[in-house]
Amino acid sequence: MSEDIVRKVNNYHFLSKFLSIGVYLLILLGGYTKSIGAGLACLDWPLCDGQLFPFDRINDHGFWAEYIHRVWAAIMGLLIVYLFFRSRQMSKIIPRLSKVSIALIILVILQSIMGGLTVLYHLDAIIVTGHLGLGVFTFTITLYNYAIVNEYVRRDLSKLERID
Repeated sequence: MSEDIVRKVNNYHFLSKFLSIGVYLLILLGGYTKSIGAGLACLDWPLCDGQLFPFDRINDHGFWAEYIHRVWAAIMGLLIVYLFFRSRQMSKIIPRLSKVSIALIILVILQSIMGGLTVLYHLDAIIVTGHLGLGVFTFTITLYNYAIVNEYVRRDLSKLERID
């Protein structure tokens, strides 16, 4: 197996593991934000009080909880988009990744919409529950994605020079 393939598989393996952990942490951040009553610390979406970063709220704990949740969600979303493009390359090596990455892209779009609706509809219980449910499903699919690549790495361990 070429070094290029080994590198690609190992990088994708790391990214998949990082995303699984990151999406789990995002769910925890969302739960924390809701539990301290900070779900509406920013009353608009996607900005916060009409700004990218409202400096006048720097000492507000609730603001930080909500803001960090939003920023981390954006980072996870961008990484899932990156994973999607990487999986298109990886599908030649591990074909099952293609469908999983399409599911993740769809989930990220739906999660973004639900996150915005959660704020715009002032924490409506049905929307918040839907947002959480989609988050758990997104986490499950990131784990499945990781399991697929991890199975490949483990099955072909003797052929790969693992960089982990």
